Amino acid sequence: LVGECPNTYVYTKGLAEQLLETKCGIIPLAIVRPSIVTAAESEPFPGWVDNMNGATGTIAAVGKGIYRTLKINKKLVSDIIPVDYPINLMIAVAWYLATHRPTGVPVYTCTTGHRNPLTWGMLKHWTVEFWLKFPTKEMLWYPSVHCTMHDLSLKITQILFHYLPAYVMDLFMLATGKRTKWVRLYTKADKAFVPFEFFTTHQWRFISDNPIHLSKEMTAEDQEMFYFDVRKINWQSYFENYILGIRQLVFKDDPTTL
Repeated sequence: LVGECPNTYVYTKGLAEQLLETKCGIIPLAIVRPSIVTAAESEPFPGWVDNMNGATGTIAAVGKGIYRTLKINKKLVSDIIPVDYPINLMIAVAWYLATHRPTGVPVYTCTTGHRNPLTWGMLKHWTVEFWLKFPTKEMLWYPSVHCTMHDLSLKITQILFHYLPAYVMDLFMLATGKRTKWVRLYTKADKAFVPFEFFTTHQWRFISDNPIHLSKEMTAEDQEMFYFDVRKINWQSYFENYILGIRQLVFKDDPTTL
């Protein structure tokens, strides 16, 4: 069923769009397509995140020192989008759809790669820099990650930096009468990252002109309240808040422990 789609997540998104277009009838319909959704830039507050899904889980694992090698092409655009941007865009699209009733099914691509590109290399740079500035209370290794596109290099570094230490720690736990967990954890983590590899080793160019045209139809007050112009994102300050958000909201580290 999945065919050429990289995973069931992408497949079901495409399937949902087809069903909506086929079955919507006379009900006004528009489609908003966000890319990789990450922590909030501003609302409800900078760095807000409440889960470990997608890129957040990987960034968190780097902060904990669990992930030390990943299959990533650092030159490619990562195309992440802060969660408050697609939410604001959906609200604005619903307003425009109700008041202007455009013909057809307009599609709004909510991405950053076209208007404010961020490479995986820069994402790695800001992630490591701010984990070093705001280290988590408990970590396995010093935060650092090796990125490679070569399978052989990946396997060697996984053995050296993931599985060899994991077996040593499990052996120690076994010797002290504790339950082993580290080899199992790394096996699970590697399987979890495999579907994500498709997006860290390929690149697309999503043209995001429709949101810009929509913004011009809005008042200055509405543009400020329901912001979705990705050109205004400052990636450096965004990642500083992102790391602090993961530290406080996902890891539950008290700010006093910094």
